[in-house]
Order: sequence, then C-alpha cells, then structure tokens
Amino acid sequence: MRKKIYLLLVFISFPNIVYSSTDIYFERFKPKACTHEQKNGDLVFNIDNNRIDLSDTALTCTKEVVNNEWFYHIEYDGYDFNYDDINDTLDLTVKVQAFMDSTVAYTETDRDSFVELGEHSIVNDINNNWSVGNHAIKNQESLQFSIINTKLSLNDYYVNDNRFIKAKLIEPDAGYEHKYIIGTGSNLVSGEFRKPRKTIKLDSKLATITGAGSSSIKKDFSIHNINFKLTISARNEDMTDSNLSDYSSYPSGSTFSKAYPEQDRESTHYPSFSWDHIPRWLAVRKATSFTNEEILSISNYDIVMLEKSNKQGLKTVDAGILDAATRLKQINQNLTTLFYFNARVHYTGYSFDQVFEDNKWDWSTKVTDNDNVESIFMFKDRYYWHDFSSPEMRTWWAQSVLDTVSQPQIDGLFIDAIAKTPKEDLNNPLFIDGKPNTDFALLVDDVAKNLPGDKLFIGNTLRAETNNGSRSHMKYQDGSYLERWTIPMKGTSPKMNRADAISLSIQLMREASSKGKVIMLQSSPVTDEPIPNSLADKKAYLAKHVDFPLAVFLIAAGENSFFSYQLGVSADVKVQAIWNSDYIPQLNRPLGQPLTGPKQTGFVYEREFEFVDVWVDVEKKIARLTWK
Repeated sequence: MRKKIYLLLVFISFPNIVYSSTDIYFERFKPKACTHEQKNGDLVFNIDNNRIDLSDTALTCTKEVVNNEWFYHIEYDGYDFNYDDINDTLDLTVKVQAFMDSTVAYTETDRDSFVELGEHSIVNDINNNWSVGNHAIKNQESLQFSIINTKLSLNDYYVNDNRFIKAKLIEPDAGYEHKYIIGTGSNLVSGEFRKPRKTIKLDSKLATITGAGSSSIKKDFSIHNINFKLTISARNEDMTDSNLSDYSSYPSGSTFSKAYPEQDRESTHYPSFSWDHIPRWLAVRKATSFTNEEILSISNYDIVMLEKSNKQGLKTVDAGILDAATRLKQINQNLTTLFYFNARVHYTGYSFDQVFEDNKWDWSTKVTDNDNVESIFMFKDRYYWHDFSSPEMRTWWAQSVLDTVSQPQIDGLFIDAIAKTPKEDLNNPLFIDGKPNTDFALLVDDVAKNLPGDKLFIGNTLRAETNNGSRSHMKYQDGSYLERWTIPMKGTSPKMNRADAISLSIQLMREASSKGKVIMLQSSPVTDEPIPNSLADKKAYLAKHVDFPLAVFLIAAGENSFFSYQLGVSADVKVQAIWNSDYIPQLNRPLGQPLTGPKQTGFVYEREFEFVDVWVDVEKKIARLTWK
C-alpha cells in the first residue's frame, strides 16, 4: 500500500536541530516546475541515492499565485521513511516573493553589506529564470525563497530541518560585474560576477538574493536554479552540542558570528554546584539591615548578587554590601557573593560617588537640543550615564569596583546594563585580534586584567533581542545573567516571535554552558494573568506559574547553571516584593543527574533527570514536570 507524501516549499526558517535522519537533496528547482510548461528536469531531487525527477509517477506538483506570490506544492509518495514497507506522505510548500525599492548598502568586504526589503513586487518567469516584474533583478530588487508547512504522515517522524544550499545566477542580456547581496539585515555576504553564470552558496533556511547594481548599464541578473535540502528525523532524538554556535536558522541569524570568543582570563574559583537540588541564585537588596532570619534564608542559595540601593542601614551601598556578605559568609562559606555595579547608569549611594560628581560634566553622556545647546543626559530624569570615551571616567569606574571586589567576603563582580552600552556590531566589534576596539571594551578589558584571579566576572549579557546575542562580551566574562529571555529582536525579516526568542535563549545558554560559562537565569511568571495586589495573593500567583520558567531552565541547564524566580528584588517590607521563593515546593525537590540531553520537536522540548521528567512547549508557554 502506498501513502502520499505532500511537499510544500515556502521560504521561512525553523530552529536548527541535528538528529540521525534521512536527507532529501533538491539538486534542481526551476521556475517552470509544477506548470504545464515543465520539463522533467525542472525539478530533480535525490533520496537514498535515488534520483527522482518529474517523470516519476510518485512525484506530482502544482503551482498557484496568490497576491503576486508563487507557491509550489509538491507531492511525493515513493519512499518508506520508517522501513515498515509502506510508503509515507510528505507535505511541503515552497514560496517565492519579490520586492522592489529595497534599501541596499553594498561593500566589497565580505559580510559587510546591508539589505532592508522594500515593497512587495511581482514574481515573474522569463525564459525559465526567476525575475522581478517584467524584467530581470535590477538594483534594489529582491527575490526571497522559503519552505513552510512541512508535514509527514508518520507520527514518529517529521521534517526536522530545511535549508537552501546554493543558487545559480545568470545574466540575461550580457553586461558584467553584476553585484548581489545574500540575506537581509546587516553583516551580509555580497559578491559580483562577470561570466554568464555564477553559483552562490546560501546555507540558510530563508534565501533572499538582492541586486546591488553593476558598473555597466546592464545591471540585472536572474535566478536560474535553486538547491535546497530537507531532513526527515525521528522525533525525540537527543539534541547534540555540535551545532550550538549555528544561529543561521533564526530570524536574527545574520547578526551572529560563528566563532565563540576565547576568554583571556578565567576565574580560578567557581560557585559551588550540585545536581542534587535545583541550583539557585538570588538578587536582593535592602536599605536597612537584613534580619537574622533573612540572612539565614539568603544563605541557603548557591549565589547571591547583592544589588544596588543595599545600604543595610550604613552610610554607603558598598559598605552595606560588604557587611551583608560578611554575615552571609559566617553562615555559609560556600555561598558565592557578587558585588553589583551598573555599566552605564550612575546609581548613587557609593563611597566613591563624590569623585564622579566633581567631574560629572566631563564624565557624563551629553545630549544636544534643537538649539544646539549641550547638556548632561539624565536617565529617567534622575541618573547620569557614564561616558566611556573619557579615559579618566574609565579609570575611576575600574578602580572603584576593583577596590570593593578585592575584599575577601566578595567572590566576584556583576555588571548590569550591558544592553545600554554601545551596541555590538560585526562591522565594529568589541575586540579585533583579541585587542579592545571600543571605549567600553577598553574599560572591561582593564577590569578583567586587574581582577584578582579568584574572582568571578559576571554580566547581564546574553539576550535573544540583541545583535549576536551580545556573545562578544563573553570574551572577558566568566558567565552571564539572562533576563528578558522571552523578548524577540525587533526589525528582523521574517519577524521574530516569542517562541523564536525563547528557543534562541535556550541555545545561548546551552552554548555558553558548553564553553564552561556560569549561567544565571532570572525569571518571574510568564503569563498574561495580572499580578495581584496583596502579599498573600502574590505568593500564590508566583507559586502557580513556576513550572514554565523552571522547565525552560532545566532544558538549558548545564554544570554551573543557576535558576532565580522572584517578583522583585527588594527585601524592604513596604515594597511587598516576593524576593524569596523558598516556599514553593518544586524549588525544594531533589533534581538528580540529567539522564538525557535536551530533545526538541519544533518548539517542544523534553529532558529527563533522575527525579523529574521535563516537557515544555515554548510556543504555547505550557510545561509539565513529572516528579519521580
């Protein structure tokens, strides 16, 4: 008996997963495929060393045009993926879109060009070549290919990966030096060709090719053929670490560098870690002194980051932090204590404030009004912003934190607001050949080199919403705190959604952990349900919604990964924050060694530990923890 396989080819992106699998390689796909004008060779693919073309009775396809977009629907019923002697049904849609008036910045330097897609245009076929409108692809015109709605009739198998491999460009009417750019966004590959044909590499789930002009009058080219690959996998296979540094499948993939930065300096002292319990960390502050009961509660965590505004009833914040750290160490010597300092925002209350105040004009970020009058920028109309271009400010910043972190009761430095520092850009990286390339890089490189060897350097760093996930900062850091891990990057094409952002955050954590970095995930309820007003209702609300963020953490967790779950960080009674979640049963259960690595099917993840099985759907934001 034969089951049908429906292939729908459309150009979009899916998370990149690596499993044992069957590959289907489409070596030829041309515009006239799936039409009454098709020739057998217009659609050719290989599966298990068998070459299939349109003459095969098991392969059929149709094309439809909807709102000037082309959709190719392909059916194939000639292969048995699970070896049960019954052929299986695969469904794919391939979509082709055209754009005009795209914003283009072409440079000859590899990975240095830019494209922002313009208005939708009309896809066309001229002599079996994909084109835009009634002509070939001109300057600032784009064609985009995607693969969507892939389905397989087998419950235990699915289309795990789809990827465009290469495309063949042709010049329709001579000319030379035809320039093109691959992808959208910044840091894009570009090139040119003078011969009649040019094969370009794509290696992406969304293939976008844009014309960037030429030095001749005849500037246009067409796309003659495009190659892509599908991977069919059994569900629930273990995810491997081999591709953790490949972010090309995400909408923000073009902002990522493939290489992970090598850290020059690594701390000789890492937090105490065990799989016996949920590894946990805490951020906390209080204007007055912690009570003995609060000190006892805090000491039960693995890491405590002693926040700003933490005077503890003393004259300055740094004195309060040192006092709290001393009290905590008296109870738990294995507790890791971190001193908080903000990279950009000049929060006050420290013993070294006056020096900055005396130099605020030279050391603060400035703004200029419509009358060209310069003034100091005030964040939230209250706080100065550090100006990293001032060498004197950088010296003050570095020495201030080093003096405090060098104290024996402090185990490391935590710097906040990396996202508020000048943005990371592959065109203007933090470091070049290992040397600082920006003013902020000069500062943190100086701090890292002068930090005592047994002190940790942690930052509020990795984020799905930033270029490159802010990974370049990991060159000088021993680990990263993560917040806003559900927030997608703005302005991507295609648009990044929250499920993409959470999946990307999981990969950022797993990649960093595989490099030996400390991970500190900060979380609170991920729900549309509003936060209640009373303290008792807040505690119930926090407990009710713990499973989803805890499940995300457990999927990503490696050695030296720690989880935090709070509604606020202030221990001041009047604030009524739920800073301590010790009362939640799930956070006090034994965890045990991980028995499997993470397993992924689309946006669903699974993992087994000795005492709990984890299942989470990051798209629907639901989780199931099965405790043993």
